[in-house]
Amino acid sequence: MELANKRSAFNALLIFNALAFQLVWFVCVQGINNVALIAAMVLMVCHLVLFRPSKTELLTMAQLIGLGILFDSLLMSSGWVQYHASHDFLIPTWLIALWIAFSTTVHHSMQWIFSKPWLPALTGLCLVPFSYWAGIRFSGSEFVVHPIIFLLTEGIVWALILSVLWWRFQQQADSHE
Repeated sequence: MELANKRSAFNALLIFNALAFQLVWFVCVQGINNVALIAAMVLMVCHLVLFRPSKTELLTMAQLIGLGILFDSLLMSSGWVQYHASHDFLIPTWLIALWIAFSTTVHHSMQWIFSKPWLPALTGLCLVPFSYWAGIRFSGSEFVVHPIIFLLTEGIVWALILSVLWWRFQQQADSHE
């Protein structure tokens, strides 16, 4: 009975993680920097309290946030996209907040993506560009290059990022055996 209770609590946390991320995603793509940052910080505090992430998870989260900020800033600076409320060389705060929120899902509600070796690439190629497209539309941002080129590039990059994460998770699992 106790195992069932633990499993139920774990599943409830995963559902909370997924729903909280979706809520913060929606808040962020409204393009209101201060509100987005507050929402992401509340999510991060909840994540730290509820999941008590390991050093490995915290490192992965920090790397994802940094990589996301760098990649999206490069796309913006190179003239591929114009983000609402952006700075000269750095993506807007609402998009940074979105990266913070996303980082809380990789070890939890999005862990299913890493269950098969081909699933991260397929998810990155097909699903992530849809999220970018919706975020750009909701936020009042604009594609500068043709949307198909932008979304295909995002898909390829995300297929690589998620595949590298799958590989890292496999390496970590192998080292714990």
